[in-house]
Amino acid sequence: MPPPYNVYLNALTQHDVVFQSFKRQREYEEAQRQKAKRKEARKMKKALKKLKKMYIEKAWDEAAEEQAAIEAEKEAAKKRKASN
Repeated sequence: MPPPYNVYLNALTQHDVVFQSFKRQREYEEAQRQKAKRKEARKMKKALKKLKKMYIEKAWDEAAEEQAAIEAEKEAAKKRKASN
C-alpha cells in the first residue's frame, strides 16, 4: 500500500524549502561577488586617477625645469653679450 498523500506533500514541501534556501544562498553569494567587483573597480579607478595626476604633475615639473634652464641660458647669453 502506498504511503498517504500528505507524506508526498511533506517531502515535496521540504525539498522546496531546501531548494529555496540554496537558491537564496547562491543569490547572496553572487551579490557579494558583484559588490566586491564594483569595490575593486572603484579602487582601480581611484588609483588610475591618482596616477594620472602624478604624471601630469611630473610633466609640469619637467616643463618648469626646462623653462628655467632656457631662462638661465638667455641670462647667460645676455651677460656674455654685455661683457663683450
